[in-house]
Amino acid sequence: MRANDEHVEAGESSSADYYFDSYSHHGIHIEMITDTVRTNTYRNFILNNPHLFEGKVILDVGCGTAILSCFAAMAGAKKVYAIDNSKIVNMAREIVKKNNLTDVVEVIKCKAEEWEGPPDGGKVDLIISEWMGYFLFYENMLPSVISCTRHLRPGSGLVFPDKTELYLVGFSDPERMKEEVNIWKDIGGVDMTPMMECVEKEAVVDFIDHSSLCTIPVPIHTLDIPTCKLEECLEWERAFTMSFATDDAVIDGIVGYFEVAFIGGTKKPVGFSTAPFAKPTHWKQTLFYLKKPISGNKGDTVMGEIKVTSNLKNGRDFDVKLKVGDGDWQEFVLN
Repeated sequence: MRANDEHVEAGESSSADYYFDSYSHHGIHIEMITDTVRTNTYRNFILNNPHLFEGKVILDVGCGTAILSCFAAMAGAKKVYAIDNSKIVNMAREIVKKNNLTDVVEVIKCKAEEWEGPPDGGKVDLIISEWMGYFLFYENMLPSVISCTRHLRPGSGLVFPDKTELYLVGFSDPERMKEEVNIWKDIGGVDMTPMMECVEKEAVVDFIDHSSLCTIPVPIHTLDIPTCKLEECLEWERAFTMSFATDDAVIDGIVGYFEVAFIGGTKKPVGFSTAPFAKPTHWKQTLFYLKKPISGNKGDTVMGEIKVTSNLKNGRDFDVKLKVGDGDWQEFVLN
């Protein structure tokens, strides 16, 4: 469920159009809604915390099919503004109508930044959004949510989810490296290493078995969404230290995953994780293959640095620079 595009430069209108068009097709919504971890977490948060919704004005940023808006109405919301800039809003209106919620849920087609708020200068009590992308930041929708906080009721307005944390952990998977990277060294006697160099620059979105993890996960970026600033999601860098969790281990690459929590003001907090050892989600994990594997034994440590920047050509994509151990900086594209 995605919303806006003001932070993308004017020259990128075609990529912005493609972005919104991609959410017009039902297929992507099937993938998200049938992700039971995702959908059930939001549903449980809303329906198990009715005190946050009863008689309140709610804003659903990037509403998609408006399922979260319907949950909010079911929890007793006085009014729900469901915003999305994709053509999926036509289906959202039909869904709202089918569930007899048109008196509560108003579906609006516009960019989040362009929404002027409730009539007569009114405010909203709570913002809810499913803005997370691969590696948490992909698709760069969080700025849309941040922009809408200007519509919150001063002193009491809430944003959910309100906490996120991004993690890195090393993995060892020689079979994967053989099949996806090293295979290009020689194909039928032909040196295909230029392809290997191309593969090594791509951030891979895929599931990885938890048994492949060889270091202790480290949190590298924590966000408090209600107070989050644009610079925290558009460009940031962190240093980190990884500790080997097993003996005779080799770090072939780095796994990125995130966790999300709904905490503030709740009576029944909820959350979920996209970690390899958690129940699978449509976000999977994000893998960064290292050109230079790193060996170690349990308790050994390795230093690293990561720099993440919104892509200049397409503001929905991200550039990731990663340095682990004494290896060189590697550049990856998350697109």
